Amino acid sequence: MSRELVEGRVKFEHGMLLATILLMGIGLVMVYSATAYLMVTPEMLKKTGGNSMYYLERQFMFVALGLLTLAAATFMPFRWIEKLAWPALFGSFGAMILVLIFGKEHLGAVRWFQFGSIWVQPGELVKLAFVVWVSHSLAFKEYRILEFRLGVLPHLLVAMMLVGLYLAQPDLGSCIILLAVLMALLFIAGVPWKHIGVLGLAGGLMAATVLALDPEKLGRVWAWLDPEQFADGDGYQLVNSKISIASGGMFGSGLGGGQQNIAGYVPEAETDFIFSVIGEELGMIGCLVVLALFGYVLWRGLKLAGELKNRFARHMVFGATLLVVLQAAINIGVATGTLPTKGLTLPFVSLGGSSMVVMAACVGVLLNASRTFPRMEPAGKAHAVEAGSVQVFVKESA
Repeated sequence: MSRELVEGRVKFEHGMLLATILLMGIGLVMVYSATAYLMVTPEMLKKTGGNSMYYLERQFMFVALGLLTLAAATFMPFRWIEKLAWPALFGSFGAMILVLIFGKEHLGAVRWFQFGSIWVQPGELVKLAFVVWVSHSLAFKEYRILEFRLGVLPHLLVAMMLVGLYLAQPDLGSCIILLAVLMALLFIAGVPWKHIGVLGLAGGLMAATVLALDPEKLGRVWAWLDPEQFADGDGYQLVNSKISIASGGMFGSGLGGGQQNIAGYVPEAETDFIFSVIGEELGMIGCLVVLALFGYVLWRGLKLAGELKNRFARHMVFGATLLVVLQAAINIGVATGTLPTKGLTLPFVSLGGSSMVVMAACVGVLLNASRTFPRMEPAGKAHAVEAGSVQVFVKESA
C-alpha cells in the first residue's frame, strides 16, 4: 500500500510568531520584577545613577534587537541561509578562539566579549552556525550519509573541536545542547542507529572525563543528587530555587512579591533562575503558561519540519526548533532540580542580548521556511484546497 503526497499550500506560522512575542513580553515583566529590589541597593544606585529601570531598559533593547533579527531571518531569501554554512562554521571557530584570548571573565567563565556596557557571547551564535552547517552537509550528501565516514565522522570531528573550545571557557551546558542536536539531526536524516550510538558514546566519555577532571562540576552533580546536604555550598541555588517555586503555590505571590527573590536567596534570578521567580510570583499557572508556549513552539516546529520536502530546510527547521526548546527544557530542569546546575538562560525570557538574538534568529528561520516552502500534504486534501495548482507529487511506501 502506498500513500501519495503532493505539494500543497504555503502556510505562514502566525501562531509561532505570537508565542515568541508572548514569551518576550513575559520576559520583560519578569526581568523587571526580578531586579526591582536590586535598584535600591547602594551598589546598583552607583552603577545606574539612580535609574530604577536600568535592567528593564536593557531588556527592551534586547527585545528590539531580537525582533529585528527575527524579521531579517524571516524575510531574507532562504537560500542565503545555506550559503552561510561554511563561512559561519569558520567564523565560529575564530570567535571561540578569540574569546578565550580577549574575552572577559564573569563568574569563573570566559565566554564574553565586552564592548562598553554591552557583553556579547559568541558561544550562543556558534550553536546556530553549527546547525546551519550540519543541515547543509546532510542535505548535500543525501543517501551517502549511510556510510559512517561521511554520515557521522566529519560531523563528529567538528563537534568535538567545538566542544573542546566550549569546555575551555568552560560551558558544559552548550556542549550538551550541541551534541544532542547533532544526534537528533543525524537521526532524522536517516543515519543508522549504530552510527549515532558512536556519537552518543563519545558524548558519554566526554562527560565522564570532564566530571573526573573537574571537582567543581562533580560537586554540582553530588549537590543535585542531595541538594539539602550541600545547602550551604553547591546545593544552595537548587534548594532556594525549589523553595521559591514551591512557595508560589497555584497563583503565586504577585509580581514583585516574591520573598525569596527580594531576600536575595536566588542567585542570577534575572538570568539562569528566572523560572524560579515565575514560579514564586505567578505560581503554577504562570509556569504552565510558559511551558505551554514552549510546547507550542516545539509542536509547530516539528510539524513544519515533517511537512517540508526540501532536505536542507527540513533539517534546518528541526535543528533550530531543538535549539530553542532544548535550552528551555534544560533551564527549567535546572530551576526545578530535575537537572544539575548549568549556566543556560531561558530563551526570550531571561535577561541577555546574545541569547535573545540567536533564539529570535532560530524562530525567524522557522517562519522563513513556513512562508517559502509548500507543505507536503495527502493528495486528496491538497487537490481539494488548491485544485490545478499541484506541481509535484511523491509516492511513499507505507
